[in-house]
Amino acid sequence: MVRGTRYTLALFVPVCVTLIVLAEPILDAWLGDRYGSGDLALAILVSYWLLYGGLVVTPGFLVGAGRAREVARVMVCAAVANLALALVLTPELGVEGPAIATAVPFFAAFPFLLRLGLSASGASVAELARRAWAPNYALGAALALCLVAGRAVLPMDRTAAVMGLAACGVLAYWGVFYRGVLEPEERALVRGLLRSSGPAR
Repeated sequence: MVRGTRYTLALFVPVCVTLIVLAEPILDAWLGDRYGSGDLALAILVSYWLLYGGLVVTPGFLVGAGRAREVARVMVCAAVANLALALVLTPELGVEGPAIATAVPFFAAFPFLLRLGLSASGASVAELARRAWAPNYALGAALALCLVAGRAVLPMDRTAAVMGLAACGVLAYWGVFYRGVLEPEERALVRGLLRSSGPAR
């Protein structure tokens, strides 16, 4: 669980942070100026993946550990809450309504899935916080500051600048994580995976 959380957060956190900080210019560049006002909805919709991204591997091993019923119970409750909140919030808030209706139930479900994962794996919250949460969220905060600075100095009305800043931020995060956070055997594993996924000779 610790390794899975450590790695999946490393994949999700930089993407989520980038989409949150650069939501408006990314929507403008991708869909056009008229869609930039959807930046708040995009940021809200992406926000729960900052937590849930660390649980991507959890449902799979919980099913393998015979806890499928408990996982299903949590996810059904989240789905019901999602539908109920969407019906209530959408008429009042517009496009932000479904975003909130999606994010809030998953934020609420997080501690229950986390508890199940910890009990099934034997991992501790302290170990998870030290090896997975702390490095990823610290790098995520640093990335957010860099993106805010980049957004202030670069011409965000140019698609190349927006996409370049977004791509460089994500790649820089992964580079720092690879060199500064991963242990030598983990870096060897990454290199092996990259080699095995390359074109066959």
